[in-house]
Amino acid sequence: MDAISSKQQDRRLFLHRGAVHSLVVLYRASLTARGWQTPTYIRMLHRSATRIQALVRGHFGRVYAKWFRDELTRAAAMVQRVWRGKLGKKMWRALMEERQQLRRVQEEGDRAALIAQKQTAHHALEAFERETQHAVVLQRWFQTLKNRQIFREARELRAREAHTRAGDKVAELLRLSTGSVVFQARVWRDCVDRKAELVALEEDECVAMEKEIEQLKEACLEAHAGSTQASRELVELTKRKSEFERSRTQRKRATETVKQRIQPFAVQAKQLTVESARESNANRQLQMELRRVRTELRKFHTNLRGRLVMEPLLLTGDVESLLAGLTGQDMSDNEDDTS
Repeated sequence: MDAISSKQQDRRLFLHRGAVHSLVVLYRASLTARGWQTPTYIRMLHRSATRIQALVRGHFGRVYAKWFRDELTRAAAMVQRVWRGKLGKKMWRALMEERQQLRRVQEEGDRAALIAQKQTAHHALEAFERETQHAVVLQRWFQTLKNRQIFREARELRAREAHTRAGDKVAELLRLSTGSVVFQARVWRDCVDRKAELVALEEDECVAMEKEIEQLKEACLEAHAGSTQASRELVELTKRKSEFERSRTQRKRATETVKQRIQPFAVQAKQLTVESARESNANRQLQMELRRVRTELRKFHTNLRGRLVMEPLLLTGDVESLLAGLTGQDMSDNEDDTS
């Protein structure tokens, strides 16, 4: 009995499935007869039409862009040619006006000079002005030469005073050194030891030795005067160095004061930089979220356009697919498998 009942159930299930399949085939045949097409075929047609339109529009767009570029180039060339011609004419007109103005000015100057030359008083005035200018120039030269002479005399006076002081000092040193008993004894001993050489010296050699001694004295005087001048210059340089150090200290203090004054502004600038970075990151995140929302909205509109074609035959799966598009899920593949 169980076997008979199972066979009957299988037969009933087979007949039921055959009937369902027949109904589906007949329903689809009726829809095809009424001009209905599958959503997949419709989407394929839409994609093909979109592709064809894009190609055609791209071709016409390129043709239009090339034509528009050529027109712009031609218009730019024409504008440049007209503008350069206008500038050339303007420059030529300005040059001619300037030449005419120069000619008029020259003619007026010549006429005025001719009239002035005919007036005797004018000539006398010019002669007086020339003499006055010459006198001024001579006075300037005289003052310059006088100042130079005064400066030269002052410099020579300082040099003579330095030389005199050096001579006095050297003479004092020689007096002190030669007045010493030890020095006199040393000289006496050297003279005794070298008596034969001193007796054998000739008058020319003695004169040459005296000249050499005088030269050595002069060299000592020059060296002492130079050392005095150098010490004076060293004092001046020391004063300038102290002034420079004082100025540098003042500048350093001023710099420190300025740094202390701008320190709050630097801290505030750092805080503003940190806040700006935070705002930039937040803005970037908002832009990413906005792009994601726009992408989901485009997907929703795409699913909506794909479903609204079947509006008279809208099924439950289509509604679920639209709702899934709103929630960010993709149900198109499942719907295709179900259909």
